[in-house]
Amino acid sequence: MENNPLREKMLPDEYVLREGKPEKGTFILRSIFNLLLPFSIVWILVDGAAIAGIFSEEGGEYFLIPFFLLHLMPVWLYLGNLIFAVKRFKNSWWLVTNRTVYVSSGIFSMSTASKTVVDALSVNVKRGIFEKMRGTGSIQIGSSEPLEIPAITEYETVEKLIRQYRNENAADLFYPNELRPKNEE
Repeated sequence: MENNPLREKMLPDEYVLREGKPEKGTFILRSIFNLLLPFSIVWILVDGAAIAGIFSEEGGEYFLIPFFLLHLMPVWLYLGNLIFAVKRFKNSWWLVTNRTVYVSSGIFSMSTASKTVVDALSVNVKRGIFEKMRGTGSIQIGSSEPLEIPAITEYETVEKLIRQYRNENAADLFYPNELRPKNEE
């Protein structure tokens, strides 16, 4: 596997628990079959019928070509999404340390988002139809503005690690070692 660029974001006292990239097949399937696909199909059918009707008549209205090129914008957006899916995949990485979860994404440049495991009050696994088909899952961390680790194969292990370290870090934060009750036997 390539060297994960998110390692540069780590603090000196952090160590890697798990890291990787999304599973490529699931990532691409999610890019192909999104909400814009049915909308684009209907849009191109309607515009295609209108274009065919206009140009089937004698002396077609060629001045309408720029209008239809602009009117087909939802289709161009969908096709652009497909074209850039590979680039988005290239910039998609995730990294879980003992203190922080890092996720990168982007088309033209890589942007990084992170959440400390102490702030991971909500950790959920999301498995859509493509995740179930391909044996992957996505992990959502946080409820408001959630951070998502998309389409990974070891989703159950990563979810448990985040929960475990969240509890350990919270215990360290609220009950430092010197304040913890001592077990006297």
